[in-house]
Amino acid sequence: MTRKVYLAPAAIVIGVLTLATVASASPGARPTSHAALWEDPGLTVLCGVENPALSKTKVLCQGTGVPRPPHSSPNGGDPAVTLASTGKPRLVLISQNPYMPNAAAGTLGAGRTWSLRGVTCTTSAHALTCKNPSKHGFTLRNYHYKSF
Repeated sequence: MTRKVYLAPAAIVIGVLTLATVASASPGARPTSHAALWEDPGLTVLCGVENPALSKTKVLCQGTGVPRPPHSSPNGGDPAVTLASTGKPRLVLISQNPYMPNAAAGTLGAGRTWSLRGVTCTTSAHALTCKNPSKHGFTLRNYHYKSF
C-alpha cells in the first residue's frame, strides 16, 4: 500500500495566509516608541515620563496651546499637562526640568505612536492625542488643548 502525500495544497494555504498577514499590516508602519523623552517639532510639543523623584506613574507634555491651570499665577512656571494610567489629565505649572535626568529628546513625527507608563500618544500632522486605558486624555490640535 502506497500512501500519497500532497504538500502542494498545504504550501499554498500557508503562502496565502502569510501574504494576507503581510498585506494587512499598514504599509510603512513603524513600531511604537518607548523613548523616555520625545518631541514633535511640527506640533511644538515635548512629552516624556516625569522624573521618578517627582512621579513614577505620570507622563508630562508641554506645548503651544496647553493652558495655565485655573487660578494660577501668571508669573510662575510654564504650563504643562500630566496624565497617568488612570484618571483624568491635570494641568500643572513646571519651573525646572521635570523629565528623566539626562534624557535626550528624540523626534516623533506625524503618524507615530508612543507608549509608556500606561499612556499612549499618537501624532498626526496637526494633532497630538494622549490617552490612558480609562479612556481619559487630551488632544492638542492647532495650538488648542482639549481634555476628555
